[in-house]
Amino acid sequence: MDDRLEVKGNVMMNLDEKGQMLGASLAYSPWINWKVEAGFTIFTGDKNDLENKFTLMEDFSNTRVGIIYNF
Repeated sequence: MDDRLEVKGNVMMNLDEKGQMLGASLAYSPWINWKVEAGFTIFTGDKNDLENKFTLMEDFSNTRVGIIYNF
């Protein structure tokens, strides 16, 4: 196992209405206190139901890349 590599994933599904959230991230720490991270979050809903919470959240789908330093 390599402690410098971190993989995360998550899924949230709405069982009452059509909709889901998918997310994942990958982080790597090449040196102590430094981390490079990339990830994404995708919301999908029901296009026919504009009041569906996941349909409203589709605009918040994102991709992110970052460099983190802890001191």
